[in-house]
Amino acid sequence: MGILLDEQVDKKVAPKGLTSCAHCGNDCQDHNFTYQEKYFCCQGCETVYQILATNELCEFYNLDEQPGASRINARTGDYSHLDLPEIAHQILEYQDAQTARVSFHLPEMHCSSCIWLLEQLYKINPAITISQVDFGAKKITLLYKPQEVSLRQIAELLDKLGYPPDIRTEADQKDNKAASNVNRRLVMQIGITGFCFGNIMLFSFPEYLSLWDAPDESANRMFALLNILLSIPVLFFGGFDYLKAGYRAITNKQINIDVPIAIGIVALFGWSLWEIASQAGNGYLDSMAGLIFFLLIGKWFQQRTYDFLSFDRDYRSFFPLAVKRKTEAGEETVPIEQVRPGDVLLIRNNDLIPADSLLLLGNATIDYSFVTGEAMPVRANIGDLLYAGGKQTGSEITVQVQKEVSNSHLTSLWNRDIFRKKDEERFSALIDRISRNFTLVVLSIATASLIGWWITVDFHQAVYVFATILIVACPCALALTAPFTYGNSLRLFAKAGLYLKNGTVIEKMASVDSLVLDKTGTLTVNDESEISYNGLQLTELDKLVVGGVARNSSHPLSRGVSQQLSKDGKVQVDEFKEYAGEGIRGVVDDQEILLGSRSFLHRFEVTVLNPLADGLTKTYLAINGQYCGVFLFGNRYRAGIECTLKNLSGHYQLTLLSGDSDAEANTLKPFLGAASTMLFNQSPADKMANLASLQQQGHQVLMLGDGLNDAGALKQSEVGLAVADNVNQFFPASDGMLHAQHINKLPGFLRFSKDNITIIKACLVISLMYNVVGISIAVAGLLTPLIAAILMPLSSISVVLAVTLATNIMARKRGLILKP
Repeated sequence: MGILLDEQVDKKVAPKGLTSCAHCGNDCQDHNFTYQEKYFCCQGCETVYQILATNELCEFYNLDEQPGASRINARTGDYSHLDLPEIAHQILEYQDAQTARVSFHLPEMHCSSCIWLLEQLYKINPAITISQVDFGAKKITLLYKPQEVSLRQIAELLDKLGYPPDIRTEADQKDNKAASNVNRRLVMQIGITGFCFGNIMLFSFPEYLSLWDAPDESANRMFALLNILLSIPVLFFGGFDYLKAGYRAITNKQINIDVPIAIGIVALFGWSLWEIASQAGNGYLDSMAGLIFFLLIGKWFQQRTYDFLSFDRDYRSFFPLAVKRKTEAGEETVPIEQVRPGDVLLIRNNDLIPADSLLLLGNATIDYSFVTGEAMPVRANIGDLLYAGGKQTGSEITVQVQKEVSNSHLTSLWNRDIFRKKDEERFSALIDRISRNFTLVVLSIATASLIGWWITVDFHQAVYVFATILIVACPCALALTAPFTYGNSLRLFAKAGLYLKNGTVIEKMASVDSLVLDKTGTLTVNDESEISYNGLQLTELDKLVVGGVARNSSHPLSRGVSQQLSKDGKVQVDEFKEYAGEGIRGVVDDQEILLGSRSFLHRFEVTVLNPLADGLTKTYLAINGQYCGVFLFGNRYRAGIECTLKNLSGHYQLTLLSGDSDAEANTLKPFLGAASTMLFNQSPADKMANLASLQQQGHQVLMLGDGLNDAGALKQSEVGLAVADNVNQFFPASDGMLHAQHINKLPGFLRFSKDNITIIKACLVISLMYNVVGISIAVAGLLTPLIAAILMPLSSISVVLAVTLATNIMARKRGLILKP
């Protein structure tokens, strides 16, 4: 199924005034075209229709009324510069021989039909494999086959469909971000509207003071006409955004907050013109100008408030990711925000590549499933470019950073659909429905009041009441409650050491009734454990080689062995593979090193002699197929974990799933409580099966484990939290990362998540009460449009400030914030 772009079709002029464009809905006047007995106003609209019809995508026109209404008719974009490798490299987020990934900002995206069409691009061009739309950001992310379609051709396709991409390089994006801090247009709207509003009030003073009882009415007429002239820029410049949004919503058969505001503004202006023209009065132009002026002031103040309380989080708010950076003095661990182009980093097995980098040393086998969704690892050679978001799946490699760490790239990857769990955003969906229905109710009440006041009093007062009701009602307060509650809470969680993926995780945490815990690395501290070795004596070379292989793993037991044997020693590992929940295998100068469980060594036909049956955690060692001995780890539990578990056992069902033996059962039982369940010798598959069993019983499960061995269980659970001692890894299967030193705050985290739901419900009730009281006063005719215009933005701002204050107070109460 190909793309039809240049097919020649019969073109003829349509009868003037008798038809409209089949694509955008505009009137067909001059130079009209026809295709399949449908008329089009321009070549651009005809071309788009040809593409959709050829690829059987005309369902696009059934999703919204005039879905192509906002398109730019003439498409003359030149995208030839995208063929230049140096330009494409700055725009592409990932590329190899089979797959490339790119994101475009599409300013023309405006309705549900846009989303539907853009997500069907694979039907228009099969070389586009995945198309994901972020409607809020007006952004599309595409995966495509670069050997079949070029970046330039994709941009041209989007342009021809009516969505010309706004393409910026990294430098352009930085300049745009700096410029966006000041909204010059909004400031101009406020300035011009304020000027006109002040002068309209000045010219209306004689009326306010009842000075027009004098016989000279010529001045009155002159001032009224001046008010009309001053109100025109107020209406068409100051109020343009409200009128445009309201018109677009109505033409697309959608109802939002802009509809009643637009109707109220037009009603005041229209009625004022009629009164002045018929000499029945001077109308409400002062009220209309004041309404728009205070709406713009409220919009500016809202934006300033939102910027001050900005919850648009970057990667630092999601997880405490750090990397190993090489320096002249050796190695140092640094947060990724301190990584700069030119830095040399050490990337171990399962470590995330934080920024686009060149491979300097080592055997790179990169898992790009986090970026592309493809599970097949990609091998890279020295000098190859490794893309941000890839994960090394082998021995340690050395890379040199080429680009700065993106503030949004890693977080957008974590929130991709492939990592999304079912039944998310239940509360948010409820609020969205309330907001939509609320606007319909307000329109109904306003219309009924208009009719009632017209019949019982007069049309003059009826219009006044009608406009006031439309303006004072504010579903914005309802819509802002959940985003700002979750937004501030995510920031507070992060400050306390828990880094969550998004706000819906808080919602799901509040519904949890069962906790599943891992033991090793979660309840225990392995880096500080006493480690002993029992077996054949190891030479210094053996210690260096075994420690070097163990260094490539991030498992707490491997880290312990590496620290014990060769804290500062380094070897070049030729082959390396980690088997989740079992062990590791590495090859150094033709020496095969096996380190893991007894069953893991048995897999490689190595027999463990005299296996120990004591309660210590252990890992067995074999070199070149010969069993050498066992490393024993003293179980040292985290400080305060006993009190934490006892606290949790009184409110949740606790289950321990451990890969170790049951020798610690008697120690752990008092911690977990008599009603808890403890299962030992559990493989990763066993843990997932046990979680599924709990879920089938109706439980909402939170899984707490290490991100490596428990990745499957973390994804299986309603909420999966990866506990991290060191911060060099990131686990996309998890919903959050809990810094190990803050694990004792878990009861407070769970209570605070419940507090979030209570705060949202309380604010919803307050918002509804405000609207009920405000609308009731407006219906009674006791409120003016001017006062309503002041109250509406204040209600939204008050909700934002209230939820921010409430979440801060509750976070301090739950021990997440230290009291001053």
